[in-house]
Amino acid sequence: MKDSKALSVTLSISMAMLVVLIGATAVYPPSATLFLPMLLFVVLILFSLSFSITWASGMASMLPLLSATSFLVMGVVPAAWVMFVGSLLHGFIRFRFRRQLRIAQVLDKSKLLSRTAVNAFNNTLSTVIGGLFFRLIISEQVGSRFSLDWIGALFYFALGYFLVNYGIIILYLTFFERLQLKSFISRIPQVLTYEAAPIIFTPFVADVYTRLGIGYFALFSLIVVGFSIITHNLDRTRQGLEWRLQELDGLQMVGQALSSSLEMDKVLQAIYEQVRSLMPADTFYVALYDGESGQISFPFFIREGEVITWPSRRPANGLTEYVLRTRCALLISENFEQRLSELKLEKIGVIVSSWLGVPILAGEQVLGVISVQSVPQEGMHTRAHQRLLETIATQAALAIQNARLYARINSFLHQRVQELNSVFRTTQDGILLLGRHWEMLAVNRAFSGYVGLIGVEPLGQKISKWPEDGGTLLTRLGYSVQGWRQDCQKLLQDGEGAQLKKQIVMLGNGERHVARTVTAVYDANHAQVMGWLIVLRDVSEEVELARLREEMMHMLVHDLRAPLSILMGALEMGRTHLLTKQVDQLSEVLSMAEQNGERMLRLINDLLDIYKLEHETVPLQLQWVPVRLLLQDVGALFATIVQESQLNMLVDVPDGLPPLHVDHDYVMRLFYNLVDNAVKFTPDNGRIRLWATLDDSMMLVGVSDTGPGISPSVLPRLFEKFERGDAVGRRRGTGLGLPYCKLVAEAHQGEIWVESDGEAGQGSTFIVRLPVVPANLLERLHEQVVNQSGG
Repeated sequence: MKDSKALSVTLSISMAMLVVLIGATAVYPPSATLFLPMLLFVVLILFSLSFSITWASGMASMLPLLSATSFLVMGVVPAAWVMFVGSLLHGFIRFRFRRQLRIAQVLDKSKLLSRTAVNAFNNTLSTVIGGLFFRLIISEQVGSRFSLDWIGALFYFALGYFLVNYGIIILYLTFFERLQLKSFISRIPQVLTYEAAPIIFTPFVADVYTRLGIGYFALFSLIVVGFSIITHNLDRTRQGLEWRLQELDGLQMVGQALSSSLEMDKVLQAIYEQVRSLMPADTFYVALYDGESGQISFPFFIREGEVITWPSRRPANGLTEYVLRTRCALLISENFEQRLSELKLEKIGVIVSSWLGVPILAGEQVLGVISVQSVPQEGMHTRAHQRLLETIATQAALAIQNARLYARINSFLHQRVQELNSVFRTTQDGILLLGRHWEMLAVNRAFSGYVGLIGVEPLGQKISKWPEDGGTLLTRLGYSVQGWRQDCQKLLQDGEGAQLKKQIVMLGNGERHVARTVTAVYDANHAQVMGWLIVLRDVSEEVELARLREEMMHMLVHDLRAPLSILMGALEMGRTHLLTKQVDQLSEVLSMAEQNGERMLRLINDLLDIYKLEHETVPLQLQWVPVRLLLQDVGALFATIVQESQLNMLVDVPDGLPPLHVDHDYVMRLFYNLVDNAVKFTPDNGRIRLWATLDDSMMLVGVSDTGPGISPSVLPRLFEKFERGDAVGRRRGTGLGLPYCKLVAEAHQGEIWVESDGEAGQGSTFIVRLPVVPANLLERLHEQVVNQSGG
């Protein structure tokens, strides 16, 4: 948009200048004898401009000298025509013979035409204004012989010329090429010196023409041409040296920038910043190839100064893939589409005018591609740019490798930190990390819970002094300052890996048994202690299990010792009866021994059966068991003791209940244990009721008694092994009957529970939920029986 506006404005003013020149020529027609000098001056202008000294926003040349000379020799109108035509012809030569003239600064056609038009207008107007300033001092006809007054008048010519010339350039750059404005203004003193100084020789050049004629003037012109060529070549040499110095400085800055960071984004940004300062980089990207995934990613892509996101892709047949495949740089400075066709490559993205890409090589491995492009202008990149970019890519390869390695290590460490942090936060063990001087560096929530300091911030505090009230943390950990110092000294003496473990009791939300472990933390070289680690682990359950094991062993010994003592005593009495030949009493003694042996065997069998049920190693033999018949058989086993105790036992099972689908022996024993408990704790003349009812697809079978009931404090642990209630029964139990019942019920996918208010006379009710035979299966079997009977 801005280029088109600039072209429109500059063409308009140049056309206006052409109209003014035509009008002035009509009013003040030049002599025909001036045609040859005008032609000679046009040639000189072309040489001067073509072999000028180039700089950021234009060029410095001998044009002011030629402007003043042509004015003195021919007058203002012919001089203006010479400036106008020479400037236009130079624009054409600049476009047509760019390569032959080795013009470094390449402009697109629109901008070149715009600059040519503004130069034609500017040079012409500068000459006219300079001539008018000259006429303010000397009004005599130009072309007359030289006089000393001309020298003062030439100062005014130069003043008018440069005010207009530089003023128009500043206006043009302000509105259409603002980026070049600062550079132009900074170089004005240098360029002014080069262009203004030769004007002092203008009177002598004009005098040569007026006194010696056109031949000698042509000879002098050759001197001017030679001088322009020499200065032009010297300027090119200077530019080459400056470019080389800039290149070396740039490469040094690239190296410094690349070594300043290990983060990929910052590395790529540093590459771009340095490349942009050394060559045209309207579009710049870095493509990275991942050999594992086979993907080409574009982590850094700049187009016209804006960061854009370019999606990753599988390798195709584009320019980037060509550089990756050939491992060689590729420069396309013109005829982009034709060159793509010659290389048999696909067009990916926008069409550009100049494209340069170099591979990023790390030994034999291709890491990616660095590319700079120009969309509107051809020839923006040269072989010098290619060599420089290859050097930058070599430096970038190591930086990218380091950045990739850093990213992988950083990702791994981040993952490990997250894992450790997750463990640190979620573990039930309390963890406290101390510094070398006992200051707290890290503490998890579990540790705060152990010591009763949740919601406070202890980091940085010393465990020997914090908190100030309620006992220090060291005290809560079961330490005195002296004891803690001794433990630390012992860990130092024992070396790395040593641990000090001790079980302590911590008071807080109830009493807890805690295993306290202390160890020293060493540095990476395993040479110096960096701190101390305290780990707290709740071992209350383990302590409780140990207590239960001890009680179980005590019960087993007690329960086995009594029948074993009776058995041993009976055997001793039997031997005595045999020796004394008291055979009539031997039968009673043997019966006593047999009963106590069976008692011990039953206890051992209970333990074995419970073990099998707990480990699910018992295969159930499922069969149909009528619930009424089952309860009647169980009740019959207690007929004698029920009669002796004058108990009332009732089997209450309604008609029509489906049979149970259970293992008969296990379920028979389950209800035997429940009835045995009821008989054991129900007082004389009490009542025991065995009942059953259907509950959806399951059967509820219960044993209710009128005994003393069960204390609420006992109910939660009633089905645990070796647990005995508070009530006193007819005989002491083993504490294994109810755990057995619970395991049998669960083995049948059922459950068991007890209901009791704990009040005397109200008794207890044990209820078991067991599976029944499905109704549809019963119907089919009933039909089969009917059919078989009818047959």
